[in-house]
Amino acid sequence: MGPMGGIQTTESQVLAELRTRILRGTYPIGARLRQADIATDLGVSTTPVREALRDLAAEGLVQIDTNRGAVVRELTKDELSEV
Repeated sequence: MGPMGGIQTTESQVLAELRTRILRGTYPIGARLRQADIATDLGVSTTPVREALRDLAAEGLVQIDTNRGAVVRELTKDELSEV
């Protein structure tokens, strides 16, 4: 992703990247998304990753489970057309 300035920019870039990976199947349905692993992979801190995962949960792409963290959920055809 390269150098990123500002937390908002970083968060929006992380959000866009994670959304793309989920929709392309890079992160398959049922995959557990670990904040620390994603942060390391993208070269960012865990804060923008945590915020991005919250946004993805609000969009319905992931489900946040208290014990397992964020998990990619299966989308219905209607949900896919909205995305």
